[in-house]
Amino acid sequence: FGMWQLGRGTAKGEIEAAINENEVVSENPRLPIQDVESWRYKQIHLTGHYAIKKQFLLDNQVRDRTSGYNVLTPFYIDGDNVWVLVDRGWIAQGIDRGTLPDVENAGTETQQISGRIYVPYSAAYSLGDIAEGEDSGWPRRIQFVDYDQLSIRIGKTLQPFTLRLAAD
Repeated sequence: FGMWQLGRGTAKGEIEAAINENEVVSENPRLPIQDVESWRYKQIHLTGHYAIKKQFLLDNQVRDRTSGYNVLTPFYIDGDNVWVLVDRGWIAQGIDRGTLPDVENAGTETQQISGRIYVPYSAAYSLGDIAEGEDSGWPRRIQFVDYDQLSIRIGKTLQPFTLRLAAD
C-alpha cells in the first residue's frame, strides 16, 4: 500500500509540473488538433456557441460530501466546424435522483470561453454501459466519458479532449 501511495504522489507531481509548463495561453488554436497529447493541460480561448439542448451529466461526482454531476456541454467552434466537449463544472444532484438539475443556463449566443485542455491518459474503466439504461432525454446522465459514444449521441464528432472551463 505504501508503494502505491508513493507512486501516486510521484504521478501527481508530474501532472502538476505539466500544468505549470503549459501556462501559455493559445488564442483560438486551429482545430482539430492532430497531436492532442501535446496539448494536455494547455490553456486556450475558443469562440463559438454551446449546444445546450444536448448536455451530459457525469454521474457520481462528490464535492464536500454532496453527490452531484459535472456538466458536460458540446461547444461548436466558429470557423473550424469542430465540436469540443466543455466541462462547465459541478452541480449538486438535489434531493431526488429521479429529477435532473436544470443546466440550460449557458446561452446559445456566440461567446468566448477559456479553459484548460484535459486529455485522458487512457480509456475510461467501466463495469457497465456509459448510460446505465438511462439513454434517453436531455440532459443525459452518463457514468464515464467516451468521446466516440458521446459523439454518436449528439450526432456530431467531438474532439478527443475536454475543455475544463477556467474559474471566472
